[in-house]
Amino acid sequence: MIQNCRELYGGRKVLLNPAWSVPHDLGDPEDEPFDRCNAYRIHDVSQWKDLSLKFVVAAWRDAVLLPARAKEESVRRAAELLARAAWPVCEKVMERALGWDGDGDGLIENSGRPDQTYDTWCMRGASSYCNSLWLAALRAHLAMAKKLGKDGEEGVQRLKETLDKAQEAFNAKYGTLNLQSHTIIKLFF
Repeated sequence: MIQNCRELYGGRKVLLNPAWSVPHDLGDPEDEPFDRCNAYRIHDVSQWKDLSLKFVVAAWRDAVLLPARAKEESVRRAAELLARAAWPVCEKVMERALGWDGDGDGLIENSGRPDQTYDTWCMRGASSYCNSLWLAALRAHLAMAKKLGKDGEEGVQRLKETLDKAQEAFNAKYGTLNLQSHTIIKLFF
C-alpha cells in the first residue's frame, strides 16, 4: 500500500513504498504487517542505496548460485521458477538504481543523508560500501540474465557497460578490486 508519512529524521514528508523500492521490513506486528510494510519511520528507506542492491544479490544467490551446487533436480527446477519470477522485479530495481549515478561515472552516489542501512551515518558521494554492493548487484544481475538467456537485451547491455565503467571508476577511486578472483588487491578509505 502506497501512502505518505513523515520521517522522524528531519520531518520530511515522504512517499512510503514507491514502486520498485525494496521494503525495509514487513511491517509492525501491532499494526497490519500484511497490508502495510515499512514500519520503520526514522528515514525514507525507499532511497536507501543498499536495500535494493542486496535484494538483487540475494535473488541471484537463491536463483543461480545455490541451485548450481544442488544435487536435487527439484531444487534446480524451483530455482528456475524463482529466477523467472524475480527477473522482472530485479530488472526494475536495477533500472531505478541507475538513477543514483548522478555524474555518469558508473558509480552510485550517496546523498549526504543517512541513505543506507547504517542509518546514523551520513555518506556523501560514491561510498565504497554502497558501490561494492552496486558492483556485486550488477554482476549478479548480469549472471541472472545469462542464465535466463536475456543477456542480449538492450537493458542488460546497458548494465554491462555500466559495470565496466563503474569498475574502472571504483578501481581509480579505491584501489584495484578484482571481481574475477574475488580478492581486493588494495583498498583505500
